[in-house]
Amino acid sequence: MTGKIWLNGGFVESGQARLDVADRGFTLGDGLFETLAVRDGKILRAPAHLARLRQGASTLRLPVPYDDATLGQALSGTARMNGVGDGVLRLTLS
Repeated sequence: MTGKIWLNGGFVESGQARLDVADRGFTLGDGLFETLAVRDGKILRAPAHLARLRQGASTLRLPVPYDDATLGQALSGTARMNGVGDGVLRLTLS
């Protein structure tokens, strides 16, 4: 994969992305993800996906460190920066 990703509150080149070795997703396998469709540059059903992400995070007792507006901007920015007009995005929380 090449391009920009949003990681820990900012955009980075995918090849420069690094996870902390103490991350729960790395050490314990804790995490969840949502796959969101993009059509004509618009993220489809983002509020429903973010609500499901929050519900799953609550079940796993994982904090979601960003509000929905910030996550929505991150998703839109990721699609835009990578020229995704029609495709999918994956939002991973660990």
